[in-house]
Amino acid sequence: MPTPFSSKDLGCLCDARSLSRGRSLVLEGRVAVRLDGDTIVAVVTDPPGQYTACLTPSPPGRRVAFDHTCDCGMPGCAHLAAAAFAALDRFPALRRSEQQSFLDALIVTPDTEAKRTVFELAPAEAPDACVVATTLVGERSGIIVPTSPRRIAADVAAGEAARALARLLGGGNETRTGVPAARVAEVLQALVQSGQARWHAGGQRLQAGGERVLPAASAASLPPRSQVIIGDTGPWYVDAASGAVGRIRVQPPAALPRPPPRSPVTPAGGRGRADPPRRRADRPAASEQLIVERPPVPVVRLTRFSCPDEFGRRQQLDAVLLDFDYGGVVIPTDDDRQFVRIEGPGGPVFVRRDRAAEAACVELLGQDGFVQMRMAEAKTAKGRLVFVQRGREAAEAWQRFVAERLPVLQAGGWRSLIDPGFGPRLVETVGLWDMRVADAAQGGFSLDLGIEIDGERHQLLPILLRLRERGGVGAARMVGGELITSLEDGRILKLPAERIGRLLAVMDDLIEAARRTSHDTLILDAAETSAVLDLEDLVTSRWQDGAAIAAHAARFRGLTEIPEVTVPAGFTGSLRPYQQQGVNWLQHLRENGFGGLLADDMGLGKTAQTIAHIVIEEAAGRLGRPALVVVPTSLVPNWTAEFAHFAPHLRIVVLHGLDRHQRRRDLDGVHVVITTYT
Repeated sequence: MPTPFSSKDLGCLCDARSLSRGRSLVLEGRVAVRLDGDTIVAVVTDPPGQYTACLTPSPPGRRVAFDHTCDCGMPGCAHLAAAAFAALDRFPALRRSEQQSFLDALIVTPDTEAKRTVFELAPAEAPDACVVATTLVGERSGIIVPTSPRRIAADVAAGEAARALARLLGGGNETRTGVPAARVAEVLQALVQSGQARWHAGGQRLQAGGERVLPAASAASLPPRSQVIIGDTGPWYVDAASGAVGRIRVQPPAALPRPPPRSPVTPAGGRGRADPPRRRADRPAASEQLIVERPPVPVVRLTRFSCPDEFGRRQQLDAVLLDFDYGGVVIPTDDDRQFVRIEGPGGPVFVRRDRAAEAACVELLGQDGFVQMRMAEAKTAKGRLVFVQRGREAAEAWQRFVAERLPVLQAGGWRSLIDPGFGPRLVETVGLWDMRVADAAQGGFSLDLGIEIDGERHQLLPILLRLRERGGVGAARMVGGELITSLEDGRILKLPAERIGRLLAVMDDLIEAARRTSHDTLILDAAETSAVLDLEDLVTSRWQDGAAIAAHAARFRGLTEIPEVTVPAGFTGSLRPYQQQGVNWLQHLRENGFGGLLADDMGLGKTAQTIAHIVIEEAAGRLGRPALVVVPTSLVPNWTAEFAHFAPHLRIVVLHGLDRHQRRRDLDGVHVVITTYT
């Protein structure tokens, strides 16, 4: 059995174009694969020939490598890619789990991501004129899953256009549907109108094209990998460069002009004169250059290059290169040429560049936050124009572009290539989460949260603050129950979303209550000690020079429930059970030096609970100063009556507005002062 490998490993063997073509060959049923010991052997039918591709995966290290040969003689060809894909499909034991990378963190799993229906048109052998493969393509990952017209026709979520096209194809169970010559016109027009069809070579979305006049019903004068499909009503062309589909009108060959009569030549030795030499103007003119109009296909390449920072130090920078494909010839966006030369069987053709379309593509990248700069290998070189992300949010901007914007551009006809070294590094291991608690000035304490990343402790508070500023867990990017964020150095970090959500819920109150932050540390009052106990369920505690705050927290750690207190006989009323719980809670706050807010619903006896609390304090000798009750003027009689009813032994004084010069002797022996707003 060969060494297991993954589709990601094929990136070191084939480029993106070969991988796409290889997958298409598998979907078209053109690959017969078998295992010969440790070697994968496949016979690939790729008109006009048939090729044998052999590859042997071997693990020299972390990445799987391949020994390979193919009859076509091309390195990294589509036939090798087709052999590898077919082997992974037929022999599940060959599949190797892929190590997480930056792109893996942005792509959802094929089982959970949304998929769109794509009909792939390809040439066929007699008796069929062409063939249509029915597939499902992942919205973000781009993973292709074969399906059948019957499944699409029965899937309400597929959309009416896709379902109608599936029914037109016969609604069968086969993934590939042959189209006879009699139905070519009907099927091609339906594919174009659906907006969900593409050409198998290059993946261009099919669109309506005008009638073209060709010297013959062949693809000789069309861009490479194009095709002519013969139907009963005449030939049709499929332009691989633009995806255009239209009719062909064959132009009959023009009659050759009759050569002019030649003047008689006087034989040697005769008396006549020989023909004079032909003048330059009499010579036949060279054929005029053919200039055509073709839409460009944008090609984005995600790569990484080395450049100096503002201090002259070398750094690795992610970037986008933007090229344009004109009929198989790819030129950079900052190329100065006005025309693109394309060699054809009938001679060169010159394509006029569509500057307006190219400028619109550059503007689209600008809307995604890219800025332009030049990448030059030498100081005197002009350099290549590249598009980069700058600033603190660069890593998140790359995440959004790769995960959200790039699939949209691809759906609009753009092509993309991703170099192996592209993208920020993904954090390999996340270790211990901890908090360090220490005593602070004025009876408070400091709180420092940390997380171990790749063996090094990093401050967790900045990560939480950044998530909080952006809307919390609900606004963050999620993949498989994990939250995707980034570190200051651009590395991508995956954290368990459930744990971060609970941590943010506790930290929200602490951040609001913090007196200040110092070096990513919160400075808190002792009243917030109970929150430390809530954090102990989420992170490991480390007490550093925090004897006072540790002792304060110890009182809460051993407390399972608030103890019930006895209300003295001086309180003449009777408390309901929930009112007794309120009094217990008020006494608990007093015992631990905390303030509180009693916020029962109206009519549930807040006044009675407050008077009971004051009576307990008076009976225990802790009411060294009068209790102050501040109420609106209209409620003064109510409170006076309540005190007279529940605690007639307490001495009450009513003051309409407190005088800051009120003499202390006037309040001697007073238990409660009731005053109004001023």
